[in-house]
Parts: sequence; structure tokens; C-alpha cells
Amino acid sequence: EVRRAYYAILQSQSELESQRVLLAYLEGLQELTGRRLQQETVLKADGLRVTAQRTKALYQLTVIEDTLADQKETLNRLLGRDLLAEFTVEMVPNSLPEESSLQEARKSAIEMRPEIKAETIKKEQAALETKIEKTRYIPDVSLQANYLTAPNISFFPQNVGAVGVLLTWQPWDWGQKRHDIAQKADAEKQAQLSIDNVREQVLQEVDSSFRRLREARELLTAAQAARDAEAEKLRNQMDAYSHQAIVLSDLLQQQSSVASAEDQYRQGLLAFWRARADFERTLGEE
Repeated sequence: EVRRAYYAILQSQSELESQRVLLAYLEGLQELTGRRLQQETVLKADGLRVTAQRTKALYQLTVIEDTLADQKETLNRLLGRDLLAEFTVEMVPNSLPEESSLQEARKSAIEMRPEIKAETIKKEQAALETKIEKTRYIPDVSLQANYLTAPNISFFPQNVGAVGVLLTWQPWDWGQKRHDIAQKADAEKQAQLSIDNVREQVLQEVDSSFRRLREARELLTAAQAARDAEAEKLRNQMDAYSHQAIVLSDLLQQQSSVASAEDQYRQGLLAFWRARADFERTLGEE
């Protein structure tokens, strides 16, 4: 949950930066359209459309800033800090070492996942109990030493010492030891089967999350390329508009295309961070 909250903040920070760029563009467009309006080369309605676009962008910027503030409070709460504690988050590496190799991801998960560790401990305990049960076939041997003093008995030695070895063994138990050992051995086998089952479940989760993360990364790359292409086209259109080569409606139409591409990029980025968080969880990272 902490990881998801952290990635949500990164997502909002990316949106905030993009929205500020859009707002700067609209402010420049509003200034240019205002000059055109004074020169009576554009309609008043065109100026109002640009103003409306800028006002909408300001509102969206406020929403993103408020969302970011909420997300920071959520992360502070999860970390047990004051809700209003100020902090900044740093970008994480674009890729994890485990992302480059499924085998590496599997190896890391087997070493890190607590479920496998817990089942391994149970298996070790079962093996130890089997060994203890087998020791019951070994006779108990004890060394005894006694010393007796009888000073008031004339016909008996005053000091008597004795040392002996006591061996205790029950060879006939009607098969009870063999039955107990068989039970312990069976419990050990069941523990091993449990380890194998948990390992297979973990590896299946790792395989699935590895593929989902790869898909999300490719989708994000495609969305980013589309966004960059539309942004470059908008810059060209803006330059053409400044030279009165196109009308405002053409420029605003391209801006709409940029907004659509930006929305697709944000969705792709959100899907990527979620897939990244799920992948790290399957690796057993805290």
C-alpha cells in the first residue's frame, strides 16, 4: 500500500508538470490572440474561447494540486508521520534488474517471498522431529556414582563408594516406534509438498506480473511517442498561427488532439506504475 501511494504521487507530479506546460502555452496563446483582437484580425468569440480554455486549464491545475496534497497526506499517514509533513519524492529507476530477465525475477522471488520462507521453516522443523523420533531406538545410557559414609557401624566399612553404568532400552514396543517415525516422515513429506505448492503459486504470480509490466511499459512507450508527436505538431501549428498562416479553430483542434494524447499517456503511466507495484510485491519486496 505504501508503494502504491508513492507511485500515485509520482503520477500526480507528472500530471502537474504537464498541466503547467499546457497552461503556459495557453497564456501565450491568450496574449497573442489579445493582440490580434486589438488589430481586429480575429473575432471576439475567438478570444473568449481561448480565455475559456485557459480558465479550464487553471481549474484542472487546482484539481491536480489538491489531489497531490491528498496523496501526500495518505503517504504520511501510512508512514506514521504528521499529515502535513512536507516532503518530496524522487523518481525511481526506469527499470528494475529483475525486469530484464524472468529467471532473475523468479530467483529473487524464491529468495524473498515470506510464504516460501515460512514453509521452509516448517519443513526443517518436521525433519528435526523425524530425527528426534529416530533417536528413540538408541538405548539410554547413564553414569551413576554413589558415596556412603557409616561412621557408627563397626562391622561395616565407614566409607563406601560405587560407580556404575545404567542402560535402559525397550526392544519390544509392539511397533509403536516404527509407527511414530512413519508419522513424522509423512509430516516431513507433506511439508515438502507444501513448499512445492507455494513455490509454484509464487512463480505463477511472478510470471504473470512480469508479463503485465512488460505490456504496460510498451503501452507507455507508445503513448509517450504519440504525445510527443502531437505536441510537436502543436508547436508547428502555433508558429503557423503566429504568422497568420492558419486560423484559431485549426490551432484549437490540434490542441484537442494534444489533450487526447496527453490523457492516453496519463492512463498509460498510471497502468505502468500499478503494474510496477504489483511486480515488486510478487518479488517479495517491502
